[in-house]
Amino acid sequence: MRNIVRQVQSVKREKACQEDDGPVTVGNLAQQIQHVESMVHQHPFVQATWHGKGASLSVILYTDEQLLDVKRFCCCAPGGETTVLAFDKIFNLTEVHVTMAVYK
Repeated sequence: MRNIVRQVQSVKREKACQEDDGPVTVGNLAQQIQHVESMVHQHPFVQATWHGKGASLSVILYTDEQLLDVKRFCCCAPGGETTVLAFDKIFNLTEVHVTMAVYK
């Protein structure tokens, strides 16, 4: 999990360095939600968003390569070996709660 935190921090830092004016800051909660929803069409890692009455915003993040890796390592393990796919329900990443899928 430490590796994932480092990856997220690295991507965030890299994105901030690419922008001339620094990182994008979005004002209130409604603007933040709109910004994240617009990323579905602009960013290859953001696949979907969902929010409903009484529920927090959920953002589905993955790349096609990651899905292929899960399929390759969890479903088609060599020699008939099985691999465990697990979900870490609550992982606090600053103000954000993250549910992660992991496999070994």
